[in-house]
Amino acid sequence: MLAGDLRAGQVLSGGEGRAFALLRLDRALGAALTVDGRPARAEIPAWMAAAVDAAAAHAGEGQA
Repeated sequence: MLAGDLRAGQVLSGGEGRAFALLRLDRALGAALTVDGRPARAEIPAWMAAAVDAAAAHAGEGQA
């Protein structure tokens, strides 16, 4: 899985238009993702959404 030219993750399994992947969230969130040249998108599960939001807020604290 790519975010532009950068590797953002690896698809582990898939079927029927959906897949399971390990992602680098710092690269994947908000990026235009592709898998084998085809558009893809990341869906964050509800149980993980709060942690992802907190991590994104923390990452932005040091930036001006």
